[in-house]
Amino acid sequence: MAWSAAPLVNAGWRGGQNGGTSSASLDTTGCDFFVMHMGSLALNGTPTDSKGNTWSTLTLQSQSAGSQLFYSVPTSVGTGHTFNIAATNGYPSCQVQGWSGADQSSPFSSENGNQTASTPSTSISTGSVTPNASGDLVVTGAAGYLLLTTMSIDNGFTISDDIPYDAVSSYDGAMAWKLQTGAVNPQWSWTGARNAAANIATFKAAAATTTTYHFLSLLGAGS
Repeated sequence: MAWSAAPLVNAGWRGGQNGGTSSASLDTTGCDFFVMHMGSLALNGTPTDSKGNTWSTLTLQSQSAGSQLFYSVPTSVGTGHTFNIAATNGYPSCQVQGWSGADQSSPFSSENGNQTASTPSTSISTGSVTPNASGDLVVTGAAGYLLLTTMSIDNGFTISDDIPYDAVSSYDGAMAWKLQTGAVNPQWSWTGARNAAANIATFKAAAATTTTYHFLSLLGAGS
């Protein structure tokens, strides 16, 4: 089995001072995997969703702003699905993607991350990852410090949601994906030097199903 060709659903939202819920409810029917990114000041994000699914947390990267990925193998999906990140005094920007095709028992494969040095920059590489198998899902997120412009990314990644900094409601953050065949180390870029942090993770697809055929030989008597 392979991953869906693109996310079945995706959404981005501004969390406000202490985090908040996606403004649009999604129909997540058919999804068997979610991955969420947070760009935040407070570095203490906790993801939840309206269907009560369990979330796993990957490593936080931080340099004036925090960037973190979370994922879930859901037990409940469907219409009216919303997502939330709570982050006390965090002003998070949040992005989520819903996919089908995940390894249900153990989807996470590897991760890496990076942050700019103390001197602000206009780009950051995530660090290299190698998928477990050809065509596995690679997801990356990035966040900058007071970054007012949208971000870009190389190596053929597709940005699903990008939220620039807003002084009232959120830090900035962006999230991108690719179905990858080998080692990759993408670079996020933006306008105006800023401190920033980035994460990247790889996730395994469900094993291909196999069909076993049993043949019965009939031997004719007296032949």
